[in-house]
Amino acid sequence: MFGDMMKMMGQLKEAKKMAEETKQKLAATNCEGISSNGLVRVTISGSVDYRGMSCEDVLWSLPSTDIHRSIEEAFKEALGKAKALQEEEMKKVTSDMMPAGMDKLFGQ
Repeated sequence: MFGDMMKMMGQLKEAKKMAEETKQKLAATNCEGISSNGLVRVTISGSVDYRGMSCEDVLWSLPSTDIHRSIEEAFKEALGKAKALQEEEMKKVTSDMMPAGMDKLFGQ
């Protein structure tokens, strides 16, 4: 029983370490979104921290609804990429923590 408890503690430490590494990896990874007209680029981290936005000068000559739409499209694309990256990284972490074959039960 004591051996099982020590094994569980070791697994818990490993899971905590993997979670921290994943957090750092997400924070260090940039996700870029580009508006459909190509005039706006938004960059956020994999942990969804704002990194920056750039706009082509011609954007400001467009009607305000087009400006808003362009900015929104770029943000939504960047957020979608960040979310997909988070899901991918979490799948890696959870599949590494599960006993062999168990990940298939949960569709991973």
